[in-house]
Amino acid sequence: MISTTITKRFFEMKLADLKESGFFFEYKEDKPFWKKRIDTLLKEYDLRVYGFLGRQPEIVFLVGSVPHRFKIDNIFYTDIVPEKYADAISTEYVYAIKCIAIPEQRTEISEKLGMTAEQTHDYLAMLEAH
Repeated sequence: MISTTITKRFFEMKLADLKESGFFFEYKEDKPFWKKRIDTLLKEYDLRVYGFLGRQPEIVFLVGSVPHRFKIDNIFYTDIVPEKYADAISTEYVYAIKCIAIPEQRTEISEKLGMTAEQTHDYLAMLEAH
């Protein structure tokens, strides 16, 4: 498991991505601090080309003092960062951590996103397909 602090503004952007596509990315700069943490995580879990085999690690986002847990679906090393996050990144390459909702938290997340019961059902079905 890894944890990180995040502002409410960026967390809301990630929740919007989650609502739209069923996942979101957290971008971490290619610096020794994050390289060590991610390398340790990759040694503990079995990461394959298309994601983790078996159990998935978790990432905890601290928004203020409130923790929000997600599963890590995959980690990519890339130079591609969406424009909306580019100002927060100072390195050429980043670790792009693909995050998905934890099953028991999906309803809670859907409610935070303001979905109806039908939208929540469709949303959960979409997440199950991923």
